[in-house]
Amino acid sequence: MNSKDVMGKIRTHYRETISGDLKPIEVPEWDLTFYYKRGTNFTMESKVMELQNAGKTAEALIQVLINRLLDEEGKRVFNEHNKVELMRSADPKVLLSIVTQINDDDDVIPVEDAEKN
Repeated sequence: MNSKDVMGKIRTHYRETISGDLKPIEVPEWDLTFYYKRGTNFTMESKVMELQNAGKTAEALIQVLINRLLDEEGKRVFNEHNKVELMRSADPKVLLSIVTQINDDDDVIPVEDAEKN
């Protein structure tokens, strides 16, 4: 098997992973419903990992929200310009709850565990 065949299989698997239905996240505290798709890639996660490795856990959590939360049409809800306001104006417990729901559904391995392997 050559690398072109291998990469084709990898791309097919990734497309299948992210092409699923939008999954809802109810946020009763804000009277809002957000959506996300299962799966992500290293391009999206590299900023999160970079922030975690720098000891900026709160910023890393916000970056997950920026990367992953979508509206009902599949468009990103937040962007980098919202980061400071989310950090200053949003209840950390609510933010953590949202990120936890996404990560639990994705079966994400925490960076600390991945680094041990």
